[in-house]
Amino acid sequence: MGAYKLSMTPSPCSKTRSFFGKALMAGAVVSALVFGCGARADREAIPAPAAKAPAEAPAPNLPRLSGIRVDPGYLYDMPEYDEDSLRGLVEMVAEEIVAGGFNTVFLYAYSPTFGAYYRTYYPSTSFDQTIGFQNVFPTLTQAFRRRGLRVVAVLPVNDFRQAWADHPSWRVKNADGSDYLPNLETHFLSVGHPAFQEWFKGFLEDFLRTNPNVDGLEALEPGFDLDWTGRVDYNAEVLKEYKARYPKMPKGKSWQVFRAALLTEHLGRFSTLAHRYGKESYLVQSWAVRRNGTLMSNEDIRAGLGLDWDGILNLPQTARPDWVNVELIHQQWRAQYGAKLFAPAWTSHATRAFTAFVAGRARTIVHAEYSEFKSKYGTYAASLAEVQAALAEAPALTEGQDVYGYHLWRALREAAQGR
Repeated sequence: MGAYKLSMTPSPCSKTRSFFGKALMAGAVVSALVFGCGARADREAIPAPAAKAPAEAPAPNLPRLSGIRVDPGYLYDMPEYDEDSLRGLVEMVAEEIVAGGFNTVFLYAYSPTFGAYYRTYYPSTSFDQTIGFQNVFPTLTQAFRRRGLRVVAVLPVNDFRQAWADHPSWRVKNADGSDYLPNLETHFLSVGHPAFQEWFKGFLEDFLRTNPNVDGLEALEPGFDLDWTGRVDYNAEVLKEYKARYPKMPKGKSWQVFRAALLTEHLGRFSTLAHRYGKESYLVQSWAVRRNGTLMSNEDIRAGLGLDWDGILNLPQTARPDWVNVELIHQQWRAQYGAKLFAPAWTSHATRAFTAFVAGRARTIVHAEYSEFKSKYGTYAASLAEVQAALAEAPALTEGQDVYGYHLWRALREAAQGR
């Protein structure tokens, strides 16, 4: 996962990382991409906030979350895959996850590019024509829950190719009014467009009617300005709202704060709806890192990507995520900067900074990966032992941990067993 994958192998869960990898291979200037890492190395490290109101205390005896991410799209790559006996494969996946000691599955429900992994006819959506038609998502959910696993449905919040194609006026726009297309696989819709807001609310309600047995909903990697330029979103409806608040054309800090506030409100509605249906709300995103290993500030991320972590964590309790999951992938940043300090032990230092920032306003999860990242500095992946080392201090620092993903974890386990 993450907003800046360097791996040569595309990951359906996060298309922007694949694009970043292609840009690196092409010799592009990486500091302009996604989080603009390195271009802001002079900024201060992320501070712990002062006098933040803590969130309500977690329920007593809440078991520690130990999660693994499952993207149904990778079932196609498994040698055991057989279109005519999908249920048997599902049962095998569930058994392996239980045997691995996990208690939570982050299950990808809707691919921004390929559509739903469940059958749906909600307007301006699509579904995978094979395993989606076969309702693999609810089948997996049933198999996981039958074994006592919690299931969190992973959903995009503003990246939907079919809706983008059907509704040109909903698209995120550049300053000249053209569509913002950061890469060929990302189709951002404007969170400030009232019609998209209404459509998205219906999308979530349709999902929950179809899949009522999930334990929670996760907002997958929210943001809308992958180039960190500040020159999006000039959607007509966003400009209309901005001009109602500010007399001048969008520029400077007021524009940065305003457009981030629209995403904060969008995510607030996501959490509110999840809670109304009795589900927990989760948010996952990478946190940008400097060459010296420190986390970038919330203000940098808000001005660049458009995601305001602090604003989200200060929402009213009903509109706030219950869990925030930070992606701190040491080999990703080793590939980005070539610096040896990005080793498994770095993850604990970065996690401490993140949890200090959250300051009890939500329960925290740290995310690690087995993924491979490539750059001019080399190729970096994480072994089973390295991921274990990266998460070694997580129990003392956070309420949960998770890994991406099942298909990589399984391949490494089989290799270790000589299979």
